[in-house]
Amino acid sequence: MIKSHLKWKKEECQEESLKYNHKVDFINQSYGAYQAALRNKWIDDICSHMTPLGGKCKRLIYRIIFPDNYCYVGLTNNFERRIYEHLNKKGTVFLYIQKTNLMPIKFEKLTNYIPIIDAQVQEEYWKCKSEDDGFICLNIAKTGGVGSINLKWNKEECQKEAIKYYTRFEFQINNCSAYNSAIKNKWLDEICSHMIVKHKKWTKDECRIEASKYKYRGEFSKNNRKIWGFAQKNNWLDEICSHMLLLHISWSKEECQEEASKYNSRNEFKINNHKVWQFAQKHKFLDEICTHMIPLRHTWTKDECKKEAKKYKNITEFARKKHNIYEFARKRKWIDEIKNK
Repeated sequence: MIKSHLKWKKEECQEESLKYNHKVDFINQSYGAYQAALRNKWIDDICSHMTPLGGKCKRLIYRIIFPDNYCYVGLTNNFERRIYEHLNKKGTVFLYIQKTNLMPIKFEKLTNYIPIIDAQVQEEYWKCKSEDDGFICLNIAKTGGVGSINLKWNKEECQKEAIKYYTRFEFQINNCSAYNSAIKNKWLDEICSHMIVKHKKWTKDECRIEASKYKYRGEFSKNNRKIWGFAQKNNWLDEICSHMLLLHISWSKEECQEEASKYNSRNEFKINNHKVWQFAQKHKFLDEICTHMIPLRHTWTKDECKKEAKKYKNITEFARKKHNIYEFARKRKWIDEIKNK
């Protein structure tokens, strides 16, 4: 039975959280325990066993592989639920199973849950990569579809959703659709009135105390962006960061090469070590140190498209087996010319 009193101990919250596999179930089924854990900053500790879900703003890329070298690439905000739907509900994968009597041999998670915009690009990339690796993709619909994410939220539904969260930031991260609707319709202040407002102004001494926890400015900025930004705005950074070590701002080409070797794409390199990426770009050896990386997008000339098309009996086979090159040529209106060839 769920506790009805307001005071929860950490052990009780831990015991309650173990009943659930996802945070959303914990919130819906035991809101009191969830809020107590959130308020006392136990939430990460007691929810460490839970599986993250994508929510309305994040998606995961997956691939289903069949023993005859066919595959299906998709994106979802709930991997377990989507696989169940593929195996039990009418759709491309289900119909292929019925047609061939073959069951999938592998269900792969190709990415973590990432922002929708990134997921749309990544789905096309993994579909094209699968084809380049010799798989035949079962995908019929154009990649990048994420379903209906721009739901129309009325005030009552936004209020009901906002009640689940302790801060505006948590509300925005977990349900950006409802949050954005509330901003657009100017309901946000009203429906978030129960939330704790984190103070936006700090004294210089408070900023100095926070800064004293870190060895480098980058570490300070990463771990407490708000106070770092507030101190920067008030021109206190040099004073409160005087104890910090200075990181070198110049790298040799070999050091940049070594750092670049850790990443599979330029975007990943740029996100994880922007300073080295920027230094290499500035000194014009970025292309050289990134030659091992996988390009997420590729540009073909008209002659390259024609050459590739000649390998296939008809345009349909070309579109099915080399969908990425076919789409590239179609968008540039080269298909008629390629057909004639």
